[in-house]
Amino acid sequence: METTYFEESYASINWDDETQCLIMKWKGVVTDEKFKTTADKAVELLKSKGGSRWLADDTQLIAWSHDIQNWLAQDWHPRAVAAGLKYMAIVLPKSAMGRFTSQKLNTKVTPGTVTTQYVETYEEAKAWLRFK
Repeated sequence: METTYFEESYASINWDDETQCLIMKWKGVVTDEKFKTTADKAVELLKSKGGSRWLADDTQLIAWSHDIQNWLAQDWHPRAVAAGLKYMAIVLPKSAMGRFTSQKLNTKVTPGTVTTQYVETYEEAKAWLRFK
């Protein structure tokens, strides 16, 4: 069962009891400020749940700004790892630019800190996390 902890027009944050994972879904365009605030809320939830699994549903994501990419790699990612993040399944965006941005980001983070799997569907992401 999924429990919603945050819901706005641009994103949602849920916790899935079955897979014991945080589920973050981006819903299109979001300002850098709202992106950071929402991503930080998700880290807080992961830490409070003692979780290590994260499902990032980026299906509707268009792209991230360079500032957000750098913030994710240099600021957010280390804090997420410190909060317990070990496994991340990313549902790739539909847009070509979103796919490129999502995969490029993985080259900017510290190698080996989080095991990441890119998938095409939400169901594939949950299935992969179920065994982590």
